[in-house]
Amino acid sequence: KTGQIEEIARLKELLLKATDFDTYIPLTVTNVGFPIIDRVIKMSDGSQAYVFCTQNYFEVRRHRSCNIQLESWVLQGDATPGEEKHMLKNISITKSQATSIGSNLLSQIGLDSFALVSLERARATESYTYMTHGEGYLLTYAPRTEGCLPCYYDAYSDSPALLFSESDEETEKWQQECIQILVTEEGILHFSWTSPKENVNLVNANVELLPFDRIQGAIINVIDDGISRRSDPERSLNNLLISRMVLSSYLIKPTGNDFAYVVPTWVIFLTTQREKEMHIDQTVLLINALDGSRICRWGDQ
Repeated sequence: KTGQIEEIARLKELLLKATDFDTYIPLTVTNVGFPIIDRVIKMSDGSQAYVFCTQNYFEVRRHRSCNIQLESWVLQGDATPGEEKHMLKNISITKSQATSIGSNLLSQIGLDSFALVSLERARATESYTYMTHGEGYLLTYAPRTEGCLPCYYDAYSDSPALLFSESDEETEKWQQECIQILVTEEGILHFSWTSPKENVNLVNANVELLPFDRIQGAIINVIDDGISRRSDPERSLNNLLISRMVLSSYLIKPTGNDFAYVVPTWVIFLTTQREKEMHIDQTVLLINALDGSRICRWGDQ
């Protein structure tokens, strides 16, 4: 196009004049700046890291471009354009080694309040070239809540077999807090901390949960309601399976407020035989453990 040849020539001339060494500025509180958008930081040992930091997200990665892909995605095919479906074959680190590296890091930075909720085979790739930086394990951590099991439900979508009315939505959504660490034989390639929260008050430490038999009935009613709203319930259901139930917690944010309540919540993991065969991730259904009502996760951001 017009002007591109001249621009390329100008850039080549600038590159020829550039020095062959890097210039670094000492990192201090006064010059770090905020937000931090892909700042390159050089360590004392000469290695580099890329930092991204906003009010609700913090990330440190070993490479400039680092796309994390779970093995289940690679098994679906086309994880990179034209790539055949396959298992990851170059993971040399063990699960216990990866877990130890992750827990040691959280201990060093004072985040022992987080608990490991999943450990999945994964890899990191580079954008555009699709080169693989390394294969290992993606460790996901969620905050511990007393009396509940930590669970990162934001990693899962709602089941396509169930359909609910938009009018059911009564609360705004607060993204769940989590930490993720990708560990390979080379160490930590990627660290991220999403939506950090602050606990400011304990409203009620002894809430009474709905008896489990009534919870079972509530779950059945919600699933029946979700199926009945579909025009093709039998085909959509496709042998809907409940694979796991976890008593965890959910942040319910009343509309118009700048705070949220931590509420005991049953997290029901759903799948179908077809989804299992295609290596598609499970889905979740959230039920309020206090009254048996369905929790809608997709209110206004």
